[in-house]
Amino acid sequence: MDVGGRASVAVAGELSLIDAVRTGDMALVKRLLQEDDDYDKRTAAFGVAVQAFSGGIAQLLLERGADPSQCGPDELLSLREAIDSGSPALVAALLDYRIRGGYAESELLEMRDLARRWYEAGVEAELRRRTGSQDDLVRTRVQDDEYYGVGEPTLGGLSVRDGHGAILTDLEELLAISSSFEELMARALDHDQDHAAWGRASILLAHRRDQETWTAAASLRTHPDPSHRLFGADLVRLIDLFDDSEEEAFAGPTLDILVDWSAEERDLAVLTMVLCGLGGHAGPRAEAPSWPTPATPMPVCGAWWRRGSAHGPSSPPSPMMSLRRCSC
Repeated sequence: MDVGGRASVAVAGELSLIDAVRTGDMALVKRLLQEDDDYDKRTAAFGVAVQAFSGGIAQLLLERGADPSQCGPDELLSLREAIDSGSPALVAALLDYRIRGGYAESELLEMRDLARRWYEAGVEAELRRRTGSQDDLVRTRVQDDEYYGVGEPTLGGLSVRDGHGAILTDLEELLAISSSFEELMARALDHDQDHAAWGRASILLAHRRDQETWTAAASLRTHPDPSHRLFGADLVRLIDLFDDSEEEAFAGPTLDILVDWSAEERDLAVLTMVLCGLGGHAGPRAEAPSWPTPATPMPVCGAWWRRGSAHGPSSPPSPMMSLRRCSC
């Protein structure tokens, strides 16, 4: 089950879309999609991408018009195989709204339990159990979809991605199972902010848009661990950003806490996130945050601003909006 990347192919003109998908070359696939609007080819290529464990490419093809409902059962992986691969993007592609109705609720619950077993055991322990190998684990970082990366440990010739926490979050959302703030935060903090597990947890919590979640996020401002403060700042800004109510109940409190937070935060990564949150507000208070010291450099927050509904089971347009790159 090798879900790793493939060598880049140099000449696009020599390959069909399906050939390009087989190589795993995302840039080449994008280029070929611009040159050909044959949706039947895109659907066929989707089946090839899924069989090749290329979840990111499969999601791209869905976004560009592939119709998974036209694929036969033998053209797609089973949901169990996708979960075992550890790729959130691959699982999300197989849970596209056009085909998710083919899974009984009992099967989805069983798959939720499988994802939880992987998550609780840990990828290394499960790989050792399945392979019996005592060799050293080889760890790499790979891009799982357009926005998030995951780890990909390899042992005994078997490669598995460590996205089971993100997969678990997706399946719980699909099944309308509401995990606690603490559990979702723990899944995020097992990794860094560019990991799919962090993205799934923060976006799901932000879309609750309730006072309890906002207060829990804001309380992390004083946590001694910078990673907890980073998660809190990320979540505070997302709740405010996703609040599309006429009242904009979180706008004022969010501005207040972020202005005060910017005056006292000493960790540059956390401060960057705080300033990204302030970038969504207008007015002199948002435009003139206090800095910890005169020597603190102006951070760049672009890498954190493209987050949204492409993560998780593919569905029609919904309140799960996309976030754009921060230009503050």
